[in-house]
Amino acid sequence: MSRWPARRRRVRGTLRPGGRKRQPTGRVTVFAPSPLLTITIEPGADRPEVHLHAGGQGFWVARLAGTLGADATLCCALGGEPGRVLRGLIEAEPIKLRAAAGGTPNGVYVHDRRGGERVEVVSVDSRQLERHATDELYGIALGAGLDADVTMVTGCDPPDVAMLTSTGDQSAICAPTARQ
Repeated sequence: MSRWPARRRRVRGTLRPGGRKRQPTGRVTVFAPSPLLTITIEPGADRPEVHLHAGGQGFWVARLAGTLGADATLCCALGGEPGRVLRGLIEAEPIKLRAAAGGTPNGVYVHDRRGGERVEVVSVDSRQLERHATDELYGIALGAGLDADVTMVTGCDPPDVAMLTSTGDQSAICAPTARQ
């Protein structure tokens, strides 16, 4: 049964009904090597509307955790113009951003939905991170993961953006962080 009476409307973000701040329910760290910049063109009343969003599995996991009240931290690499735009978009969400400086730009896709169907205009994959950016990202993620109750490692597309092993084996893992 809910703590809040049904007559109160749901409030999006980190505020509870009545405007009081929601207390974090736990610490979650999400490792997402390379978030995507998504650009969508949709029909508007008098002209097309263009929407920019952060995307990718890891970003959405961190955003959901933050929206549900967790103290969520997203660890990723941001690079190029898409990385600069992503930084602003991610920082506007109820999550903490810990980003490595990626030497390569983040991936981007543009979809046109003005005709009612999703038409891909362009899609540019993220490129593999340089060795130093990968090292920095792993260091950031390790530090944040040690401070978290739960650490999630999410995949990315293409899967070789941040190599975990020399063979390119990359798995999605969700496991509690060891705590003493």
